[in-house]
Amino acid sequence: MSFCVECGKPLREGAKFCAHCGKPAVLGAATERPFAFSTASSGPPSAILTVNPTVRAEIASTLFVVGHGLVNDFQAMLQKHRLSPLGLASGPDVDVLRQRTRSECARHGSRLKQLCIIGNWEAVPPYEIVHDFDGESSFSDAPYAGTPVESDHDPLAYIPQVLVSRIPTSNMAVAERVLLQPLPSRTASEAFYL
Repeated sequence: MSFCVECGKPLREGAKFCAHCGKPAVLGAATERPFAFSTASSGPPSAILTVNPTVRAEIASTLFVVGHGLVNDFQAMLQKHRLSPLGLASGPDVDVLRQRTRSECARHGSRLKQLCIIGNWEAVPPYEIVHDFDGESSFSDAPYAGTPVESDHDPLAYIPQVLVSRIPTSNMAVAERVLLQPLPSRTASEAFYL
């Protein structure tokens, strides 16, 4: 089966254009290998990452929450690989960032499959959750995709509606590798080896 190199959706056999995004179908778009490196035909030779169609489709169903100081670099990385996320939320302070994230989650509804935070705790602060039973607190990213409720202090606000992850770095090259390159497969014993 072939996949569109632009949006990652499956192409009908013999299709000249993608039925989903309208871009021209590229022969050999499907690949068994998740990533292929080639050189550009114009300008100086450079490695161009061809994004796996599955990764492209996952990014298209992801809301990215990006620290304000990182958003330009993150958008440049997306443009470099012609990636279109479902949404992007950022803001100059934590209150604006959280409000924009809530709005984006509500706007995308059932199309939203995961939320990925780009940046460390300084760039995108986690929620502080104060426990009613002992007054202690803990920190969590889960409320970024939490249940819509009237107050952040409602315990239901802490239950995420979709998968929430974080790439805790301000180095966009690291974020790019984590998002686009496959992790090496490991045996269970290697994965849990201390």
